[in-house]
Amino acid sequence: MKRLTMIGVALVAVFAMGAIFSASASATSAPFWSINGTRLAAGKTHFIAARPVSKKFTLSTPALGVEISCTGFTLKEGVLLGSTELNPGTNDEVVVFTGCKLEKGNNVAECKLESETLTTNSLKSELVEKAAAPKILLTEFFPVKQPFITLKFTGKCETTETGVEGSTAAEVTTDNTAEETVELGKALKQATSWNLRFPNVENLKVILVKEGVASEVKTELTAFSTTSIQTGTALVLLSKKSGSEPEEVNWSPLP
Repeated sequence: MKRLTMIGVALVAVFAMGAIFSASASATSAPFWSINGTRLAAGKTHFIAARPVSKKFTLSTPALGVEISCTGFTLKEGVLLGSTELNPGTNDEVVVFTGCKLEKGNNVAECKLESETLTTNSLKSELVEKAAAPKILLTEFFPVKQPFITLKFTGKCETTETGVEGSTAAEVTTDNTAEETVELGKALKQATSWNLRFPNVENLKVILVKEGVASEVKTELTAFSTTSIQTGTALVLLSKKSGSEPEEVNWSPLP
């Protein structure tokens, strides 16, 4: 009887180990930041700098015919955050948009933005992939606490204040005239700079990996309580400290 009990215990242990290995095998790895070919590990950080590539960054609300544009931006804060294999690389940032104005809608003839400078609340971003094939790398942005920003208008406006809420995503592309998208599963590429291009699409679906579990998430940006779209392209580089000049170091957002 004792021998049978020992065999039973051993079999339970084997099945338990098998379950652990099976769970590990089925876990999904997430895209992460690497610097000089080495993963930016959990608990590690690195400052980033950014500057405009496109002449304008635009927030449009097609259903209402509203369009707001900004000619430039700076990062008030910007830092990469390292991750484990089963979690995505993330960012923290605060963006200051400049040269902003109401271009269309909201009774534009007699209405304007209260300020030409718009500062976002604290933002978070995560490396994700496009839900539809091929596996295009994206960065999803959302405020730590809604909204992204509160837009205030002055004059005879249809709406005097609105929050820009939800989340949005930008394609990670190469820093060249081709602006080639980055496909996950390909060989690791290193560069001193990368582009973030916000596509002119609504409600983009992405795949987010958390704790090794992949799930589909729909990004949805709203302003005036209606679906909105952000467009524009930014160049992102590493920097030695917050707000400093970029440093010429190779890095990558690829697994």
